[in-house]
Amino acid sequence: MTAEQQDGYRSMVDGPRGRLPGPYRVWVHNPKLVHAIAPLGSHFTPGQSALTEREREITVLIICSKWGSAYPTNSHERRGKEVGLPPAVVDA
Repeated sequence: MTAEQQDGYRSMVDGPRGRLPGPYRVWVHNPKLVHAIAPLGSHFTPGQSALTEREREITVLIICSKWGSAYPTNSHERRGKEVGLPPAVVDA
């Protein structure tokens, strides 16, 4: 990784997430993107968000569905069901 990519990587790993989850693994290749999107992502981090897990999953599902993002939609449909969202809510 370039020095800038390493800085983006470190900011994620040393931050509240403590790891490099999901899309951040790809985004870290564009350091400007990581630094711009990380604050938004923190709103969806368990323990960092004012939203409950169910509210967070509904929010993520709406956003992913709106943008036609198949992979995260599929992932969060499963997660939504795990946190107790009824299948009809997940499907909607």
